[in-house]
Amino acid sequence: MTALAGTLSTPSIPRRVHHVPHIASLLRGRPTVRSGLAVRCDARGADSGTLGAEHSKNSKKASSPDVMKVFAKAQENMMQLNQSRLKALDDLQVARSTIADLKEQLQEANAEIQQLKSAAAAAPVSMPAVSQSQPTSQEAAPASPPSDLQKEPSIAEPTASDPPAEPVATDYITIYYKTGWRRAFIHCSVDGKGWTQVPGMRMGDDGDCKKIILQGKAMEFVVNNGGDNWDKLDPYNESGPKNYSITSPGVYYLASGTLKKTGQ
Repeated sequence: MTALAGTLSTPSIPRRVHHVPHIASLLRGRPTVRSGLAVRCDARGADSGTLGAEHSKNSKKASSPDVMKVFAKAQENMMQLNQSRLKALDDLQVARSTIADLKEQLQEANAEIQQLKSAAAAAPVSMPAVSQSQPTSQEAAPASPPSDLQKEPSIAEPTASDPPAEPVATDYITIYYKTGWRRAFIHCSVDGKGWTQVPGMRMGDDGDCKKIILQGKAMEFVVNNGGDNWDKLDPYNESGPKNYSITSPGVYYLASGTLKKTGQ
């Protein structure tokens, strides 16, 4: 029994080995499965991008005409403003020209007034009534012959009562001024009676010279063109006289800063 038991052996049962494929290899051949949430998020993102692009395009299309209108309106306003400025400048120029003309007319009127005053002052004063009335009284006296006692006083009375005749004014100063100015005014003081108002009295035309006649024995004067140009004796000599001076009546000729009396 013992030997038999020793010879008997348990038969071996073959074992099956199952090869399990690797998980990575299984995943390679299997399509990728994404969750529904991720898919929905991607879809919403794509929709949002599409909508954003369309909105940008639409806003650009809608804003371009508005921008052009605003730009055109601004440009039109600038053009109107420039036109208004140009018109204002033209009006200002016209106003300045009118003011200059009025000033010139005022200066001419003042000069004419000064000339009239000077002519009125220079008019000689004659007494024809006195000279004619006295002979009339003398002629009437012989009509009633006086007595011998009255003859001698009657001869002396006319001599005592007859006033001396006033001399005719002959003190005149005539000035000829050689200049290229269209107008010339003389600003002067005659016989120390005071200076005329600027620009002075307008000088008349006499050939290629300007001329003026004033009554007086002495005078100081300067000449101007009614504006900013002045003819003085020596404006750069600070210590010497700056005005032309006349000390006696007569006819004077002024040219190139030199004053000469004719006949000397």
